[in-house]
Amino acid sequence: MAEVIGAAILSSVGATTLAASSTAASIVGSLTIAAVATGAQYGLAALTAEKPRNEAQQATLSQALGARAGIYGRAMVGGTRNFWDARNGSLYQSIMLAGHRIDGIERYWIGDKPVTTDQGENGGTVNDWPYNNRVGFEAHLGLDDQAASPLLLKDYPEIWTPQHQLRGVAYVVCVFNPVKKEDQQIVYPQGYATVLRFVVRGARVWDPRNATMDPEDPNAWAFSENAGDCILDYLRRRDGVRFPLSKIDVPSFADFGALCAEGVARKDGTTVPRYRIGGTYLYNEPPKDVLARMGNACDGQIVQGPTGKYGIRGGRFRAPLVNIPTRHIITADVEQGVDRLDGYNKLTVSYTEADNFYQPTQIAPYQDAASQARIGEVDQSLDLVMVPEWTQAERLAKIRYHKDNPNWKGSLGCQLPALDALGSDTVHATFDPVPEIGAMFDESFMVTALNIEGDVSAVGLGISSLSASTYAWDPALEESPKPTTPQTIARVNAIAAPTGVSVVADRRVVAGGSTAVWGVLSWAASPRPDVTVEPSYRLLSATEANFRPMATRQNELSAEAGPLTDTEGYVFRVRFRSGGQVSDWSEVVTLTATADGTAPSAPTYTSAALTGTAARHTFRQSPSPNARTIELLRADGFGKVAADATVIPLGAYGPNQSDAYDDVFEFGYRQTWVRAKNGSGVASPVDGPKVMTKFDQTGNLTIAPNDLSHTSWIKSGLSAPVLVAGGPTGPDGLTATTVSELAQAGSKSILWHATGLTSGKRFRAMYGIKPNGRTRGRLDLFDPANATTSYTRVVFNLGTGTLGAVASAGSAFTGTTAALVKVSADYWLLVLTSTAALTAIDTRFYFYDDAGAASYQGDTSKGMLLWACTFAAVN
Repeated sequence: MAEVIGAAILSSVGATTLAASSTAASIVGSLTIAAVATGAQYGLAALTAEKPRNEAQQATLSQALGARAGIYGRAMVGGTRNFWDARNGSLYQSIMLAGHRIDGIERYWIGDKPVTTDQGENGGTVNDWPYNNRVGFEAHLGLDDQAASPLLLKDYPEIWTPQHQLRGVAYVVCVFNPVKKEDQQIVYPQGYATVLRFVVRGARVWDPRNATMDPEDPNAWAFSENAGDCILDYLRRRDGVRFPLSKIDVPSFADFGALCAEGVARKDGTTVPRYRIGGTYLYNEPPKDVLARMGNACDGQIVQGPTGKYGIRGGRFRAPLVNIPTRHIITADVEQGVDRLDGYNKLTVSYTEADNFYQPTQIAPYQDAASQARIGEVDQSLDLVMVPEWTQAERLAKIRYHKDNPNWKGSLGCQLPALDALGSDTVHATFDPVPEIGAMFDESFMVTALNIEGDVSAVGLGISSLSASTYAWDPALEESPKPTTPQTIARVNAIAAPTGVSVVADRRVVAGGSTAVWGVLSWAASPRPDVTVEPSYRLLSATEANFRPMATRQNELSAEAGPLTDTEGYVFRVRFRSGGQVSDWSEVVTLTATADGTAPSAPTYTSAALTGTAARHTFRQSPSPNARTIELLRADGFGKVAADATVIPLGAYGPNQSDAYDDVFEFGYRQTWVRAKNGSGVASPVDGPKVMTKFDQTGNLTIAPNDLSHTSWIKSGLSAPVLVAGGPTGPDGLTATTVSELAQAGSKSILWHATGLTSGKRFRAMYGIKPNGRTRGRLDLFDPANATTSYTRVVFNLGTGTLGAVASAGSAFTGTTAALVKVSADYWLLVLTSTAALTAIDTRFYFYDDAGAASYQGDTSKGMLLWACTFAAVN
């Protein structure tokens, strides 16, 4: 590393030959940490890195002293086994993934197949055939205070103690459970060498742009694929460069991190961050090699600034702020880069593709057809092993090609004004030594070196052509198709969602002889051979976030989950996956878990007796051995059936057990039934109905509730009501009063006036009605002293069997309720109940015409039959 570089601008560190002089002093400024021997790529990105490490990073090794690994971004990794033993037919192994805390394990792989586990990222039992219930994982993310492995503590108590925490080490404990001999080649075809790999979200890092993150508190950091943030982390990490924060130019990294996070458009209209990173490093690697791989992923170079702090530059074109004209150039030692011997015209690039098992994958070469036509193909390769996306690799390939093949490169000996270039990424230089033939060059250059003569008489600049077009990107013209991989060959078209989805209950006898339920989900085969399935289920009452994976069966056309909780409802669904692409979810199907599917016989409904408003129901439980509970079904209103009833659980009852249930019935027409249920909620047939009717009220204040011709009923707009012996009767057999209209305009009503009431009581007006030409009307309760400003009322329509909303005025009436109950084929009960702060109340029953008007021209042939008209205090 370049930590020995002095902090003084004119500190001499040795002689450097320039075209303008024989001695020089190094200028500390935008000086890259690592020098470049040949070529035109400067800084860390030009360091010769080792070949791609994907194969090594995905291997699982047994080594006594294996090197620890670090992970940035997403990567598929194996690891080093730190425990390996067989016991009771099972194989146990503990695999160290990283020597630091990781953010999570996104996917577990066995061989070349991703598997689902019942605890998701935390591991647990594998759900997919053929590993279902045979392989288990236990994940540890490398926290400093993580507990020792519960699995190894339980199964190896003599050697694994609570002190075996592996603090700060991310690892996975895996158990291969024993299988029948005939299944071994199906489940473990590679035996103990079965490959285990893990897709990991790597290190959590500090984001200098996030003010809520403490740079000294790793617990406050977050997972990131941002190349700038990851490089900053490696510079500080104790297993990396180990720079203290005081030696780092934090604003430089904050600016570069923002650049990496910028969205770059792709041809399909989506965007991706400009520079992401993903991959591993070993703790015993030279830091310069690791930084080279990371720098290659973002065109980044580490530089030491005038203050001695280390920052980062690159990844974009910065327009020059310094201009160097011909008159300031003393000497020029430059060469044109086109077709020179150390150049190339075809750049072959590989990156790491998730859909190719995180292996190196080639993109279309970046090449210069015109140069190839002149001199033939000259190849060069670039391994972008930490680049996780193909369009990012294409952009970096373009940048690298143009920086390696500049129009001009070399050095200039300049007068002292060229010192303005100190700290600049670029300069604009014009050189026309023979003005008559025009300028030799007039363009922007990247500053690759800056030196000053020992006698401070001249400045030497290393230069290499660089233009804004190097970093410009037009996806419509420059983006190539995504490379075809084993997992994307059949993904040209979208994956169709599964069809033919159904679920059935599979009852199985479990320990103790009891029966439990498994849900078995089935679907039709996909026409594509490359898909895997992802079935899942949840409780019907749970949210979408609670879906859990199911165990896929051997035929891969069905999956199971269980044992399910008896009587609970569940939702099931499935989708197909191929590599990184998934289909839509199938339509959901539902299942209620029913361990006992046999219905008991019906219980015996002995009686339903009404005394006042107290209703007593007596019954005897079904004689069936599996009868467990009894329910009362209650339906109010004529013409209802058991399916309309409200269900009232009466509790647990053994076979043939007798009991009674006390209920309250205040008014109307009620039918009741009883039924039994078994332990899984399967119901017996009903027994019943029992019918109860109640049309009167205790404490009724009206004098003649059935004879509205009585003088106590005050009529308006109505003819004299008629009570005819042997005439029409109500459902209770009592005679109803025929109330007809007068042939005059205005309102039509009949009123009862109640006095001597106790204020604050709850009162109920109840009218039995049968249409007789009129079907509409209104029932009012009001204060006789303030009829227009103190009332509560409800409008009814017998033709539709409906009520309007309750309307009230003033404060005397509160808590009003209304009901319209059918009590026979043609009679109804209209009920209005309210708490009244009054000692006198009038009840008025209005007739409406067919249009719903309260004031209209009467028709003597129309009216209503009124019966059981009562008013009483009910509390």
